[in-house]
Amino acid sequence: MSDEFELINEADATAPDSVFTNFGKLTWKVNRYIVWKDGQPEEVTAAQYVKAPAKVKTADGKSKNAKNVELMFSVDIQEFKPDLPFTYERKLNIGDRDWNATFKPSLAKALGTKIAKGAVAEGSKEIFISDALKMVEGKYVAYQDVPQQREAKDGKTYNTLKLVRVFKSRVECQAAMNDTVGANGATLESGVITFGVDMVKTFRRHRKEGAAKIFEDFVNGVSEFESMLETHKADAEIAEIEKLNA
Repeated sequence: MSDEFELINEADATAPDSVFTNFGKLTWKVNRYIVWKDGQPEEVTAAQYVKAPAKVKTADGKSKNAKNVELMFSVDIQEFKPDLPFTYERKLNIGDRDWNATFKPSLAKALGTKIAKGAVAEGSKEIFISDALKMVEGKYVAYQDVPQQREAKDGKTYNTLKLVRVFKSRVECQAAMNDTVGANGATLESGVITFGVDMVKTFRRHRKEGAAKIFEDFVNGVSEFESMLETHKADAEIAEIEKLNA
């Protein structure tokens, strides 16, 4: 195992415990080695990372991580959607809240395996996190871009990576995508498109009754959602949205 993977395992072992489905080929790389000094992250070399202590004591006597590895995950969604002007990228710090609560469990589930926390005992069915990451490198996956576990310092909630499935081949991935994605490339499973259509129609129907009535009708799934399509058939915006929902 390479030194880089040893560092990944070390970072994971010393870490504290703690939608929209899309498809493409996943790759990842070590983006940064980080050492925390006076509460601030400092990028260091791999050699410096090894020498740095794993834990430090806080003013109240508690122990906290003193270093971590930041990984960059990329999914080439443009392969199946060439008209998109961007690809998908997310940075993840090994051992942080989103890693432990979202990404790592989803990685284990997608691979159908258990990921060890620290050393792997002889005969154990658990695998190192580095081995799990090797198993998805260059593989076609289904994933979701989900909200992080907590707000950022600026008060906003950003998204993080959650794996849904790892495919054996491009053909298998595309078949799964075709089962859940329309010709436009929008994933109906996420509810984003259907929500937009239903809410626009319902809002126009109940705009004088207020947001409470709109929300109630949407949650209860009133049948007029469909009937209102005919009412607004001539509306150019509704027609365009409805094409996406076809």
